[in-house]
Amino acid sequence: MGVDLFAGSLQRYYTRHWETPGGAAARAQGVDYRMAYTLEDDPGPLDERDVAAGVRDFAKRLQPKLDLSDGPFWNESPELPYKTLRLTYEGLGALLLWTAQLYRPDLPRPLRLPADPWRAPAVAEAVEGGYYAGPMAVFEVQMVVPGGAERISSEVDLRGRTLSVTTGATLKQAIRAVAPSLHLKPTAAERIVEAGPPPSGFAFARSGRRWFEVYKARRRRSEPPPPDDEVRSLAVYALSCFMVMNRFATEHAVPIVRDD
Repeated sequence: MGVDLFAGSLQRYYTRHWETPGGAAARAQGVDYRMAYTLEDDPGPLDERDVAAGVRDFAKRLQPKLDLSDGPFWNESPELPYKTLRLTYEGLGALLLWTAQLYRPDLPRPLRLPADPWRAPAVAEAVEGGYYAGPMAVFEVQMVVPGGAERISSEVDLRGRTLSVTTGATLKQAIRAVAPSLHLKPTAAERIVEAGPPPSGFAFARSGRRWFEVYKARRRRSEPPPPDDEVRSLAVYALSCFMVMNRFATEHAVPIVRDD
């Protein structure tokens, strides 16, 4: 299952004037590519004549919920660049599981990613116990908008979907809360993301070297070292994606949207 992150103007996002990472890679290789959505048919682009007003209305409804400053709430300039990254279902699930385990270190944590991370004991217990909050909830939101208050809420978007939405300040705080447990420094995030998602079934080497260090092109090995902690490796990659995207979104004052 594909899970991507998009950072840019919402007008660009809803009119589909952008490419997913998979679409860009397919175009570069000259192969056909078709997006498949998890919960609905391909929604297609919205009419450009309606999107600008729709985004303004959406932002106004979010303002009191997220304590946004007076408009303009974020940058909607058509000249703005945009950025996309492959978060992946596995990366998101691993990051959620890792974060849940921080609340329950007494529970055994699997080294291999379960087929359904949302059913892992630490995650399921958080949902049932009513403390599915903090970084756990933040990493699962569907949109992040520029804002200095730490808030999380929900709102109906331009397609009629009810999305969970938070602010850039909230995402930044969640990253700060989890990064130390993964020994992840902001300076390493860009390099990790550039290496791409960890290969399936491979994670941190027993020697302590990370997958993105072992798989550098100039010293690629014929066989990877034995897998050790797949969950941690995927969580490191996913958190790096959030770091890079939040940095880009902050620099350009644009939202981040999870596209799956």
